[in-house]
Amino acid sequence: MSTYVVERYLAGLTRDQLRSRAEEEARLGAANGVRFIRSIYLCEDELCFSVFEADSDTVLRDANREAGMAFERIVEALDLGVDDLELTSATPASLASNPAERGSR
Repeated sequence: MSTYVVERYLAGLTRDQLRSRAEEEARLGAANGVRFIRSIYLCEDELCFSVFEADSDTVLRDANREAGMAFERIVEALDLGVDDLELTSATPASLASNPAERGSR
C-alpha cells in the first residue's frame, strides 16, 4: 500500500466537527480497503489534509466519490514520524516518542 494525502477545503470546523469528519473518513476506508491514518486541519486556511493508505490513488478517489466526500486533490506522499527516526542520546527530549521520556513542561 502507498500513502496518500487528500486535500479538502472545509469552512470553520471545530475540533468536534473535525473528529466527526475523521470518523466518517475511517468508516470510508474500512468499507473500501482504504486505511485512514490521520487528519490535520489548518484553521486559518480552512484546509484539511487527511492521510490514507491505499492500493492506488484511483481506489482512494473512488472511495471518496462513492461516500460523497468532496476533495480538491489526492496526491501520493511520504509519511515520516519520530518513530521512524534514528535518534541518539543527544536528541532533545522534546522529540522522544514516549511521553514519559519527554518530561514535563
